[in-house]
Amino acid sequence: MYDGIFVVNGLTCYDCTDALGLVSTCGSNFIGNDINEVNCSTSCYNTKTEVQVLGASTIVYTRGCDSTTHNMVCEETGGFVFGTGSVINTCHCSTDLCNNALFNTGSVLITICAFIMTKL
Repeated sequence: MYDGIFVVNGLTCYDCTDALGLVSTCGSNFIGNDINEVNCSTSCYNTKTEVQVLGASTIVYTRGCDSTTHNMVCEETGGFVFGTGSVINTCHCSTDLCNNALFNTGSVLITICAFIMTKL
């Protein structure tokens, strides 16, 4: 019987938020560093939120730990009507530092379709 101490490190994710799109430390050109790294027990996420009011838009990026465990998946919610509304793109992932960029859902879909076609 071993009475040692085990250290278990969870998942490491990037954690940051744009200040209403004014500060670009978490934006589309995000380059992660040790300052932005946090330990998580579930999965990581990154979100791109675009808000438009009468055609004027603001984009806010956030990255961090999910409150629940997710597999790699991206989803888009919301929409625009007459230049007003919001669209939220959220991606979830479960490997270390995987939330460094938004996944391109179109590319993922094309890759999956191509894989399926090769198996037929």
